[in-house]
Amino acid sequence: MRVAGISVGQIKKLKMAGIRTLTDLAGSSGQTVRKLADDSLEKLVAQARLQKQTLDDRKINPAAKPRFEILPSRGKNGEPVGLAKLPPPHFADVYFDMEGFPLVAGGLEYLFGASTKVSQGTELEFHDWWAHDRVEEKLAFEQFVDWVYSRWLQNPELHIYHYAAYEVSAIRRLSTRHDSRQDEVDNLLRNNVFVDLYQIVSHGIRIGEDSYSIKKVESLYREKRSTEVATAVDSIVQYARWIESGEGRQWEQSTILAGIRDYNEDDCRSTAELTQWLRQAIRDYGISNTMPFPTVEAAAPQPLTPEILAKLETIRRLRSLGGLVALTLADLVDFHRREQKPMWWRMFDRAKATPEELRDDPGCIQGVSASGDAVPDKKSLIQEYRFDASQECKLAAGEKSKVRFAHYLDAKPNLVELNLTTGVLRLKLGSGSINSKFNGAFPATGSLLPDEYVSQDVIAAAIASVAAQHLAKSLPLAAVSLLQGRPVGPALKAADEDTLAAAIRLTASMQGECLVIQGPPGTGKTYTASRVIAALVSAGKKVGIASNSHKAVINLLKACGDALTEHGQQLQGIKVGDNDKDPVFVANPRLVHIEHSKDARVAYSAGIVAGTAWLFTIPEWVGVLDILFIDEAGQVSLANAVAMSRCAKNLVLLGDQMQLEQPIQGTHPGDAGSSSASLS
Repeated sequence: MRVAGISVGQIKKLKMAGIRTLTDLAGSSGQTVRKLADDSLEKLVAQARLQKQTLDDRKINPAAKPRFEILPSRGKNGEPVGLAKLPPPHFADVYFDMEGFPLVAGGLEYLFGASTKVSQGTELEFHDWWAHDRVEEKLAFEQFVDWVYSRWLQNPELHIYHYAAYEVSAIRRLSTRHDSRQDEVDNLLRNNVFVDLYQIVSHGIRIGEDSYSIKKVESLYREKRSTEVATAVDSIVQYARWIESGEGRQWEQSTILAGIRDYNEDDCRSTAELTQWLRQAIRDYGISNTMPFPTVEAAAPQPLTPEILAKLETIRRLRSLGGLVALTLADLVDFHRREQKPMWWRMFDRAKATPEELRDDPGCIQGVSASGDAVPDKKSLIQEYRFDASQECKLAAGEKSKVRFAHYLDAKPNLVELNLTTGVLRLKLGSGSINSKFNGAFPATGSLLPDEYVSQDVIAAAIASVAAQHLAKSLPLAAVSLLQGRPVGPALKAADEDTLAAAIRLTASMQGECLVIQGPPGTGKTYTASRVIAALVSAGKKVGIASNSHKAVINLLKACGDALTEHGQQLQGIKVGDNDKDPVFVANPRLVHIEHSKDARVAYSAGIVAGTAWLFTIPEWVGVLDILFIDEAGQVSLANAVAMSRCAKNLVLLGDQMQLEQPIQGTHPGDAGSSSASLS
């Protein structure tokens, strides 16, 4: 069933209702399908009907243009949607398209193409920036951003038109991969300079094609392409041919690159023609445009804070110093800011999404409606909401589960209850926040987005401190060993020595070193580590246990308790964070649970201290421990490991070299995006 915009889940629901073909769906108006919202079904029916009509037309005339319908240009609250969101024209507008090659590690964005009008005329001038390796990619990216940013500052009313999300996603990614032009890119995004015509088309027009790709949409306003390269897949194939061909690196020296350039220029031209066609449709159908022009003041760059200036100076000095350790630290200093960018981009993208898009996003709850009055709860209020439970939802209620309303991003109520069967949820927020953020009352309706922000300021500050230590030539040896990937000692294991004996011997004599214990699941890493820790604690050493998750920390603590019990001893120390309900606390009475990291240092005197990076990067832990064990090190970022390294004289990394690396959201330069185990 090739219907534009249909999902696999919707196809399954339709088939369960006996709707199996395009023709079946086109004639299903007014029916009800289990677990498929009526409005979603009607949209699919309308799409199928237009596609069937277009197919019927093309049986008579294969070149017939697709049928289309103009969709409403105002949302439920009167806000502009679809064609009404197309900005007015400006002579300095840019029509933008990129070509990427995904078949190399990390992908390569090798062509930035942009067309602009010559003066006030209609003729288009093409601009292109090329890159055939990572160094050239950074240069091409910077040149494009500098060019378009300067053009925008001179013409604040211009927009950058592109089709679909690839271009903006690539620009975002490159700004963090190369740690360059991030403020300029953020300014362009914040001021809505980029305009995705796919969003305008898909929400403003219903077209009788089985896809809303630009190649399909083009049938509305131009003839079939005549360029040798005709699709994005073709361009990938042709670029691979160029790599093997030995032709020159300039498009003037290569017929293959010249063909790709012609294709990219034609994409830019098509984007401009689509924009013109949409504006003509706006005039023909009497759609009023209410999108405001940005002001010149909105484009003005913001002054840098003293903290940012200090960070930039640290990075500059590290790069000037040079060497593996300094250059890696330079890339790590801004790791957490880069890592959080995708989270912020995702939140703002969701805030601008249509109700249909939010409904299809399992991370959100679309269309909540207040039920009854808010109920007082101490200094807070709890409001019940109802929603359509047929939508897929991955949110979960809990003490730390925060959400935001798509139209009230400043407030972060707590999702205290969520019933996905009955479609009922409850939100809790302090009375003061309700007055200041919601004008005195919870919103009557809206859509909920997950609040994914977790402050990592304490970890980032620890990395900056480690970087400053390196500049002062006082970097702890354990951090040096970690960053350089140096093994412990000249020989890790003697010929007649088993792994456990070797590990106990090595850790007992470590002096500012980093030991890695690797192996797949079931090979005894936890057993070995727990026996090593038991030996160290028995010798009076202060030992830390860290990991990304409290579950992993608890698992190693349990093994340590068993190891100490075997020798007639008890597990002594503190476990910080999460809760005190785990049986490990019953089995080990001298293991004390500390709820907050700020209270941990005072509570610790000897034995083991266990927690996450938010504990071990607090300044009062600097130099306290003899050795820090980082479990599941392949899941822990190098940045977090470096930040924690200052708390201990030595490090031990436990991990599976074949395990998937840590879930990185951002794109980072050099080794900054690596896991803590990858350099060892």
